[in-house]
Amino acid sequence: MAKLALNSPELKSIEQGVKNRFKWSWLLETVQVEGNTFSLNCFSKIREPGKAICNICNHPINYGTSGKIALRKHMMHPKHVKLWKMQQQNMHIEIARADNIIVAAPHNNSAQPRSIPPLCNRVAQDQALILGFIAENSLPLSVTSGIIKLAQELAKDPKALAELSMDRTSASYKLTHGVKKTILDEVLEEIRSVPFSLNVDEATSKTNKRVLGVLVSYWSEKHERMVVQHLAALELISVTAESLFSALDGLFERMNLPWDNLVSILMDSCAVMRGSKNGLEKKIRDRRAPHLLDIDGDSCHHLHNASQPRSLLAGPYLGFNNPAPLPPHFLIQPHHPPNPSTRH
Repeated sequence: MAKLALNSPELKSIEQGVKNRFKWSWLLETVQVEGNTFSLNCFSKIREPGKAICNICNHPINYGTSGKIALRKHMMHPKHVKLWKMQQQNMHIEIARADNIIVAAPHNNSAQPRSIPPLCNRVAQDQALILGFIAENSLPLSVTSGIIKLAQELAKDPKALAELSMDRTSASYKLTHGVKKTILDEVLEEIRSVPFSLNVDEATSKTNKRVLGVLVSYWSEKHERMVVQHLAALELISVTAESLFSALDGLFERMNLPWDNLVSILMDSCAVMRGSKNGLEKKIRDRRAPHLLDIDGDSCHHLHNASQPRSLLAGPYLGFNNPAPLPPHFLIQPHHPPNPSTRH
């Protein structure tokens, strides 16, 4: 359908016999639709009497009977409104021809390019965001480098990062039945075929329950290094050598771990753990692992036990007039307080 140029003199001859003839002034009017202002200049007159065409919908309009009212009704049609909004959302670049070269024409309403801040400023902004997150969530500052490494790893796949979402419930489920299970299965697969050592200690949880924490240490052929992983946290009713042995024995049975692969167990030096007659270590050696190495107690408890009597004995020389008496388990050991006359 051929279109007439604006203010073309051919309009009069084409519109002969039409009841409501097309007028160029119609194109200057506007219509309010859904809070948007639509201009009638989106119509073009075609070389057919009583008809115009919408340049947005490419739909011919018969105005010969009702005049410009037909154009206004078309402007309010949902299909026309939808296509108009889609056209407004798309970027439109006007071009002008100069000789044989097509160049972009200046646009008065074109947005100015946004200046990009220097890299040092962007880095400082990211640091402020990380520190703000740590402060708002009361996290230790030691996790700062870990958060940065995590952010750098996530940024390698921006599309996946944009779709990432996880609420508290799904995070708990995936951590328990996903991440935890995957790591535990990998650890069990390795320690069933290689020697390993355990580190056990009893503690009280936040809910005031007695829990036996079990760590496993072994040489990983996959990672080619020594690996220390959390193996289990066993809830206890009472803490005795027999209850601890039953808990560990049940753990080995459930996880199908061979006692022959157990090399040593690191624990504190209390009577329940390392008692020479009825301690946990002796029960394991007598009933399950006679080859178990004797590696003594852990150094942390040794240092604590050794520093306590030394500080008490030095009390009078440090200005404490009434030092607390020694604990009973230290009285069986000979102690020789320093002679003041021999001090340098």
